[in-house]
Amino acid sequence: MADEQRRGNGGKERLQKIKEARPKAIKVLAANEDVARLIKHPHGGKFKKDGSAMWPPDRFTQRRLNDGDITLEEKKEEKKPEARAEAKPYAS
Repeated sequence: MADEQRRGNGGKERLQKIKEARPKAIKVLAANEDVARLIKHPHGGKFKKDGSAMWPPDRFTQRRLNDGDITLEEKKEEKKPEARAEAKPYAS
């Protein structure tokens, strides 16, 4: 009976661990219109009309970055409000 339980749940858990370990996709921009029209990632797909695409950070993507065919999209940093200094009591 223990073997039956392992077979049923093991596959789903294993697939979940693989999914969590996979690197997240990065947003890339085509260097020009020809690149956007001609190049597509084998697993990430084509570029959108705005010239961007979500590609996995793999050897294919790294090669295109090194060749200058694509660039990484800059992440917009959110400005956090500066922490206020604590009010000090008046010395009398």
